[in-house]
Amino acid sequence: MDSYAVRSWCDLPKDLMELIIEGFDLKDIVLLGAVCVSWSSFVGEIPKLPLLLFTERGNWRHSLEWFYSLSDGKCFRLPNQGAPRGRCCGSFEEWLIIDLDHKYSLLNPFSSTQIPLPPLWEEMYDDERKPAVLSMAILSSAPTLDSNNEIVNYNECMVVGYSENAKIGFYRLGDKTWSLLEGEGEELIEDLVFYEGRLYSLTSKAGLIVWVLSPNPRCRMKCPVNFRYAKMYLKKLVESGGELLTVGETKEEEYKVFKLVRSGDEWNWVAVESLGDRMLFVSRIDSKSLSAIDFKFWGLRGNHIYFTKYNWKKYYHDLCAFNMEDGKIDVCFQIAPGYAEDVVLVT
Repeated sequence: MDSYAVRSWCDLPKDLMELIIEGFDLKDIVLLGAVCVSWSSFVGEIPKLPLLLFTERGNWRHSLEWFYSLSDGKCFRLPNQGAPRGRCCGSFEEWLIIDLDHKYSLLNPFSSTQIPLPPLWEEMYDDERKPAVLSMAILSSAPTLDSNNEIVNYNECMVVGYSENAKIGFYRLGDKTWSLLEGEGEELIEDLVFYEGRLYSLTSKAGLIVWVLSPNPRCRMKCPVNFRYAKMYLKKLVESGGELLTVGETKEEEYKVFKLVRSGDEWNWVAVESLGDRMLFVSRIDSKSLSAIDFKFWGLRGNHIYFTKYNWKKYYHDLCAFNMEDGKIDVCFQIAPGYAEDVVLVT
């Protein structure tokens, strides 16, 4: 008579658990983790999705940030432990670039660590100065801190911001002042990104200006790029899988993606038909590319562009997905009520 070992549900092998949750949604996965210790451990090992940071419209000084967790479908506020809650104008991983009454700082909202930045001034007529207002800002890398919260990578971490007066400011951690980058021309800047060790700025006509910031900031080249979708709005630069992409929305509410192709002195934006296993998160402040393989259990898919859209009829945000294959837009989640001014993806 054959004997069979009795096996507990808690001892299911990992590969079988992966097969079970392939069709689960966020809520099901969260409930699965509450069944027992071993299943909770399995769910805990699944890479968590980035958080969506919402900056509420309201009083400039007292604006609040709250987060929506895609991994468990919950909205939460972080306790204010003395760190100011100003307007967010950019992010890098878990670091935010905060503007509080035109005073800028780097803020880690999870640890409340704050790194003040010096004032950024713009020269006006008659030798007058006024504080610059950054419409967007980027970081080259995250600050590295020691056990005493002292910065250890001063020369590696750079902040670049674009002001409402069409000026680009550059600041390396440890410097005493910001520097204004000269030579950007008369075109407005749509977006900024660090790529292959240089700073790329996207002009309103989809041309590129390439900057070398080390050791001394200077304009490396200006590159008019052949581009027939120059009238797209919300044009954003995204580094994805080693390639430089621009993504934008047309008046028909479709998203178009192009990659930069360089051949000698010719630079061209070439249409991208498929993102493969990559997915893009696009917002006015910040855009990111992630591998869908890392998040396959959360229902997000490659070859999709994710963005948030405010539903004026029902007063909440929708997280939407644009399918690059068929051009259709699906609503993934209804996030939260209330009017949010900006949305940032925090990884």
